[in-house]
Order: sequence, then structure tokens, then C-alpha cells
Amino acid sequence: KASNMSLRIRTVASKRDLKEFVRFPFRLYADCPYWVPPINKAEYFTLERGMDPDFGATKARLFLAERNGRTVGRIAAIINMKEFEKVGEKHTRFGWFDFEDDREVSRALVDAAMEWAVKEGGQLIKGPYGFTALDKAGMVIEGFDFTGPASTLYNYEYYRDHMVDMGFEKDVDWVEFEIKTPSEPPARVLKAVDILQNRYGLHCVPMRSSKDVMQRVDELFQLYVETYAELPGTVPLTQKQVQAYAKQYLPILRPDFVKFVADAEGKMIGFGITMPSMSRALQKARGRLWPFGVWHIMQAKRKPRLADLVLIGIKKEWRSRGVHTLIFWDTMRTYWDVG
Repeated sequence: KASNMSLRIRTVASKRDLKEFVRFPFRLYADCPYWVPPINKAEYFTLERGMDPDFGATKARLFLAERNGRTVGRIAAIINMKEFEKVGEKHTRFGWFDFEDDREVSRALVDAAMEWAVKEGGQLIKGPYGFTALDKAGMVIEGFDFTGPASTLYNYEYYRDHMVDMGFEKDVDWVEFEIKTPSEPPARVLKAVDILQNRYGLHCVPMRSSKDVMQRVDELFQLYVETYAELPGTVPLTQKQVQAYAKQYLPILRPDFVKFVADAEGKMIGFGITMPSMSRALQKARGRLWPFGVWHIMQAKRKPRLADLVLIGIKKEWRSRGVHTLIFWDTMRTYWDVG
């Protein structure tokens, strides 16, 4: 498909195309100090498994935009059948949406995604989203001079203007906060923790090793789906997805940064997962694990100065009792221990 002789939209149809799809943003953001690149291997893994309907009950098509033989944009169009079952409509997600500041390019990419979506029975298009809510999502509309967590997306300011010009409307705000760790526990926190522990018998289950975390993985993801069910973009996960996400994220988690809250009977009712900030390490790695990427990541894991709260969930019947206080209290104690 082409809108003129120089602009061409084509489907990713080979490993070479996929490599170009993954590498394009490295050129687009080459001079941007705020963009946090992914690890190439992880991107290939995410995209290849996402396009396998037997893996995640998803259909997907990737597109590249080329002008005079040079890549100028990319987009992924995704239909998650689990989401269809959940909402009763075929929502088409678009993600991995990057483009030069050229409205013809962004419009042509969205048109290609929408054309594919219509053929697949899609009834609306929304994004940026990944295959599931555990993939990166969203678009920056404020704070362009800030380096965010590695689990979030960054984009240039002109993206927002392109979306408005194409008629997209904001669906939901996701806001990032930076919180300073207090030097000592506030009295009200200690009081709340005492009530939760002594009146309700709640306690944080210590995670001393990756093996301890793995033993709770299925329970964790089950609680994640339950507690996030009402949030935009959240869909049930297949068992293959659970195993894949565990394999992907467990190696970079510190077990002591994973907090599980159990009731008096030992049943998990809440969780909070923070991880050492990997943003600067990934910027240094530039998408590659070897030869130095692994070293930068391990250094960030061993000696964190900043941590990212990536997931927190509490059973609905416990949310009004301040269980999050116990999670934050135990997390703060870990931060004090590691400095």
C-alpha cells in the first residue's frame, strides 16, 4: 500500500523485516537522552510469541513504513481473543507505534492497522497496548524531559499531536509518581501495620530466593488477573503466557523486592513487586546483553539507588483495610537494608 510513489507500507514477512522492526526506534531515538531501549532478544521473543495464536490466543500483524527505501515508521496491530471474550467486542490494539515527525507516515501506518483490523472483524482500535497488560503500553503526553521506568514507554512530543490530528481521544490517564523513602517509619504506618498483623493475622511472606518466588508464581498471576480485572487493557492469561512472563522477568527481580501478603491461613491476599531501576543500565546496554549489557544490568540489580514499583494488587475484600500499608512497610524495610 502506498499513498504516493515514495511512501510504502509493507507487512513484516521475514526475520530480516522483524530485525528492522525492532531496530528502527534505536535510530529514531539515537540522540534522545530520555528513551530507554529494550533488550533486542526480549523484543524478538515478545513479538514472535505474541504472533503465535497457540501461545496467547492473539492475532497480530506488523507493518513497516518506508520512504525511498528508508524505514520511517512501524506499528503492530493486535487482536486478543481473550479480550473479545471479556468485553464482547473485537477490540484491535495498536502498539510498537513509532514514526518520524511526518503526518503522512503516522496516518498511513494507522490506516494499514485499521484495514487489517476490519478484515479480522475488529470493531474499534485503541492503544498503544501490547499483547497483554504486562507488555509496555501508553503514550507520554507530559514530562518529555524525564527518563521513566524501563517498564514504560517513551515518545517524542509530536506523537501526541499526531494522535489528536488523526481523531484519537484520550481514554485514561496513567500517572507516574516519584516517592522518597523516609529515613524512619511514620508513626501512623507503624500503627496500621500493628493492627494488620495482630488483629487480622496478616503477614508478609519472606522471599529469600528465586525458587521461593517461583513456588508462588501461579498464585501470583491468578491474583494479578483478579485484582487488575477492572483496569483498562487487562485480559486473562494463558498458562503458556504465565510461564513465559515468569521466565522473562524472574531473572531481573530481586527476591527480597517481591512482597506477598498472606492471611492467617497462609492464603495470598496481596502482592507488591518492585525492582531495581534498570533504565540507566538499559541505556548503557543499547539493546544488547553481550558483551557489557549483562554487566550493567547486574550492577543495577546489586546496587540500586532507585526502584520501580511495577505491580501491586490486593484482593477486593481487603482493600479498605489498608493492606497496601503492610506492603509498603515491608518494602521500605528492604530499601533501608540495601541502602
